[in-house]
Amino acid sequence: MYVKRDILDLCQRLSDLGLRPQFIQGTHLARGYADLGCEEFIVLSENKLCSLFTGAMSELLEQHRRFFFWIPSADQALNLLVEHGFQIVSLDYQNQRWWKLALKKGDKLIEVAGDTLHLLFLKALAEVLSKPH
Repeated sequence: MYVKRDILDLCQRLSDLGLRPQFIQGTHLARGYADLGCEEFIVLSENKLCSLFTGAMSELLEQHRRFFFWIPSADQALNLLVEHGFQIVSLDYQNQRWWKLALKKGDKLIEVAGDTLHLLFLKALAEVLSKPH
């Protein structure tokens, strides 16, 4: 369930762009630590987390929620793109190495590429959130 560093960095950027986690059961979260990188968690209940690194359960304190960012799955990221009014124009797997996606909303066209669908949809979401469309 661990995600690659590039996905963690992108999810942290999405948080900076305003994407906030919902602290509901099953949500995949991470928290950045200045010198240690990020630690990933799964929400067990409204106030309980489980570390995906150590397996330790901990209480989710209200004052600490602002330090966490959401790691949306590929399907969650795609749903968010649709909620923002974008439609898929094309999705191509090029040379069995790279995915290329084109999205459209009105006359706005967004094109992104990535080596996984998860990364691809997160990149597209970052593009959508970073520019008013």
